[in-house]
Amino acid sequence: MNTMARLVAERKCRGLTPHDMAARLHVSQACICKWENGQRQITLRDAEAYAAVLGLSLAVLDRTRVTS
Repeated sequence: MNTMARLVAERKCRGLTPHDMAARLHVSQACICKWENGQRQITLRDAEAYAAVLGLSLAVLDRTRVTS
């Protein structure tokens, strides 16, 4: 599972919607959806911010498995 797929799984586990993430990251909901669908590449900085909203770091995410 790639990093973005893991982040999406973590978002869903926490009951957050793309709209919630957009509001917290100060980007459009369309931007979140494009990142999540692979239509737009997420930058490292944005991926770190996305993970931080979920209370994670990318380093921790790479070492753990997502449980749903």
